[in-house]
Amino acid sequence: MKTTRRGFLASGAAAVSSAKLASFTPAGGGDRVFVAIQVEGGWDYLNMLIPADHWVYQEARPTLRIPRAATLPVAWNWDWYWHPSLAPFSSLYDRGDLAIIENVGYPTPDLSHFESIKKWHAADPSAGSFRQGWLGRYLGLGHGGPVQVPAIDIEPYASPVFAGARVPVILDPESLRLNFDWSSSEDSAVGRLAIEVGTQFSEMATTGNTRIAAALTADAHRFANALRDAGSGYSPRTSYPGTALASQLKLAARYISSNTPIKLYHLKTSGFDTHSVQAPRNDPTAGQFATLLRDLSLAVKAFLDDVINWGRGSDVVVMLYSEFGRRVTENGALGTDHGHGGVAFLAGQPVSGGRYGQTPDLAGIRRPGESYYIPFDARSTDFRQVYATVLERWLQVPSGPILGGTFAPLNAL
Repeated sequence: MKTTRRGFLASGAAAVSSAKLASFTPAGGGDRVFVAIQVEGGWDYLNMLIPADHWVYQEARPTLRIPRAATLPVAWNWDWYWHPSLAPFSSLYDRGDLAIIENVGYPTPDLSHFESIKKWHAADPSAGSFRQGWLGRYLGLGHGGPVQVPAIDIEPYASPVFAGARVPVILDPESLRLNFDWSSSEDSAVGRLAIEVGTQFSEMATTGNTRIAAALTADAHRFANALRDAGSGYSPRTSYPGTALASQLKLAARYISSNTPIKLYHLKTSGFDTHSVQAPRNDPTAGQFATLLRDLSLAVKAFLDDVINWGRGSDVVVMLYSEFGRRVTENGALGTDHGHGGVAFLAGQPVSGGRYGQTPDLAGIRRPGESYYIPFDARSTDFRQVYATVLERWLQVPSGPILGGTFAPLNAL
């Protein structure tokens, strides 16, 4: 018999120590919450915020370039434009709840998904292997506070961003039930009942290791029940799209609306590694990439509207990031390959909306077919500045011990 506690025990039952967790102690209104969303794959900065009139963009993307007539304006004094599928982001920007952080990257950038995201997770451009993620380091320094669960990872597997700290990993409250690999659902139900009954008598174990194991099982069971029951009266106060990310954000909204003391959430969405058929040949505004952008921006706006309608809008900041951008030139497969230079966003009512950082200079490309990507140079924004902004301006802790250096926060918060 093999027993799994999907998600939760993936990050370690010992996170609960020996506390008797029957429920959460509600947080008060005004407690600050940070939600980080990793956009996996490397998103195409230049077809999200589009230099539609720039000759380099037009020549480098004969098929994928989006005509200005199809775009949405960002600001009257800026000749870059929103992809039409980012209308929800345009709406957030126009109401002052979205900060665009331009040309984001790190020194000596790497074009490997795996190596680049390691550096983002560790907040260290030199990172190979590492023991602590930047949010794990934040928690390890005691900034999570004396609460039972300061952070939750809402994705299938534990994110390295929390490495060094034990953080529950869940997808939805139902995933916190104990599951078995038995083929019979009736046998699984009996096994679950046996575990649940056994947790009531864990104190009967007499030997050291057995008693520790029994106590951890009992605490994990109580803790899972607390997470499953938290916010049980929640129902969305806005309409969410029917996507995986929207479902994850809805779970975060459930916990936030019920004033659980969880202050950090990490989520992940994927699909942005658009090497081929990023858009159909006859319509660059449609297809794979357009759908990804629409689903992402709809889910984020729905989440922010939901927490606003629950009276928590002023307590929540969302950060969106990806490991890198794409090359300026399209490839021969109606797609774009890995490149340097990307974009990040901060969203929510506490955000000072607008544009931060400098627009990249596209003049470095001289031939339409050249495989040119935006360099990390004096115009770039070091991604650690984004982290420093969150840590110092929102979470209100010194960023130096977490980031391993001093990085000037942006005025986006």
